[in-house]
Amino acid sequence: MEINENITLKFNNDNLLPNSVNIEDDIWTCSSKMRYDIYYFFKDKPHLKIAEIGSHKGYSTKILSKIFSKVYAVDNNNEFTNFNKNFNKESTNIDYIMLDIYKDSWQTLPDDIEVSFIDADHTYNGCKSDIFNSIKQFKKLKYIIFDDYGVWSGVKQIINELIDKKILIFEKFIGINDVPGPYGIVKNTNEGIICSVNHSIINNNENENENENENENENNNNNNNPLLYNQIILTNKTYTWENSSITFLHDFQMNAFGKGYYQFINKHTIIALFGNRQHTIHFNDDYTSFDSIRKDDSHHVNGSLVNNSTYNNDDNRNITTYNTKYGLVTLYNNDCYIAREFKKNKYWDEDTLLKLQDYINPNRNILEIGGHCGTSTIVYSSFLNDNQKIFVYEPQHNIYNLLVKNINQNNLQHKIIPNNLGVFCYEGIAQMNQIDIDGGNGVVLKRFNEEKHLDCNFGGIGLGDGGEEINLITIDKMGLEDIGFIHCDAQGAENFIFSKGLETIKKNRPVIYYEDNENYGLYLYSNVCKTYPNYVEESKFNIVKYCIEQLNYSKFITRFNGGIDTLLIP
Repeated sequence: MEINENITLKFNNDNLLPNSVNIEDDIWTCSSKMRYDIYYFFKDKPHLKIAEIGSHKGYSTKILSKIFSKVYAVDNNNEFTNFNKNFNKESTNIDYIMLDIYKDSWQTLPDDIEVSFIDADHTYNGCKSDIFNSIKQFKKLKYIIFDDYGVWSGVKQIINELIDKKILIFEKFIGINDVPGPYGIVKNTNEGIICSVNHSIINNNENENENENENENENNNNNNNPLLYNQIILTNKTYTWENSSITFLHDFQMNAFGKGYYQFINKHTIIALFGNRQHTIHFNDDYTSFDSIRKDDSHHVNGSLVNNSTYNNDDNRNITTYNTKYGLVTLYNNDCYIAREFKKNKYWDEDTLLKLQDYINPNRNILEIGGHCGTSTIVYSSFLNDNQKIFVYEPQHNIYNLLVKNINQNNLQHKIIPNNLGVFCYEGIAQMNQIDIDGGNGVVLKRFNEEKHLDCNFGGIGLGDGGEEINLITIDKMGLEDIGFIHCDAQGAENFIFSKGLETIKKNRPVIYYEDNENYGLYLYSNVCKTYPNYVEESKFNIVKYCIEQLNYSKFITRFNGGIDTLLIP
């Protein structure tokens, strides 16, 4: 505790904003101790420029911008980069660079960078690729800072090898010694390390090192880097898991009944941590199926890749895929409203969606809250230019899996960014309603499984009591940029949601289209109010009044196209 207090005091004295999110809050960033160690090492070298390779959400970027004259924040995740930009919007010495460092050329980065902060792929070959690309591209490179030295074995192995070869020169261990990682706290280690670059050795062995680097750049084509290559293969892939599914995300994260993590131990085997349990998962040669054994009780699960080329009924999983004019749409067979329209060869709410096109700027992004399986999302994507994004939030895990399937089978991964989160007036944990009060009045989770022969309005399940546990975020915490249109269909939670989105709305002035349940779906609105009695002020927030009176919006249209939705126009 004394160390942390000293660090905080020093950071405060030097105005380095110590109270940023650290490793105790998010294991994918670093500790305050490591940030202070970086500051102390470089405090007499403020003129240096740094490239942060894997900037994530920008928590460390903020500190680096106070230490170095220029920061190049490099990441390949658009959502993280937008969050970073918003989080560090007051800093003027940060350039944000979207780059897939394992596919794209590093020549887009400046060549006069003197420090590289490497915190991207944590495998041996991934880290090795980052090191040699840094040395090759940054002609004035003096130092490399490494995060996760003591947590990921591949990172430590390649650094130690290059120190032994005298390509890197050890300068200083940095950070804490008991380090939180994806599988718990790693004790008696070193969080990070700073090395200087030995250019005399590199120049003497230029051809050898150039060949090393070229081999790394070819990994995506020839599998020379199996762990990195196969991590890329798994990214955004969804597999069946008993009656549900799991999805592999960027940076060794998973969506598996909540947030999870995984690590390769060989080419076809991973250790995965989710649901507070550890699983050993072994894939077949082409990664289309796996066998999983759970630690402690040896529970066995067989899984298979969700096949995006299946365009017909799947009675075992209770889903049907429809080939529509807008693309392939997969739905639960017992979805009592939406599926009913598709069974009639109609597209759900098509007339309204087409009328909304007049209010959607094709050169700005869209935020969709309550995206269900993506029927609206897919149509919206056809309204936007290729460079624009739709950020869609869907809290129900099973419905989110359909959303991901519909995105993938229409090749819209570049345009639609799905998030398995609910949106509300606070960040934290909540529950969905247990009963389908807007449809068949059944127990929702049973309608996915043993009662799949009975109807359920899966798109009408709101926040409530006794149902699926979900994670929540607020609009303003999303860190989104250039939002031109917001669609909010949240089954009675709309007032709560907008009350914590005022910064985003004020900054972007989007067209807002939302379901007005306070006036036209009172039983849904009342159910949310009853479940969250401590948020009376948020429940009474009036988005129309705010936009018209505070932001001078030009007009609003109630009961748009004869429905229960309101349209707000700036």
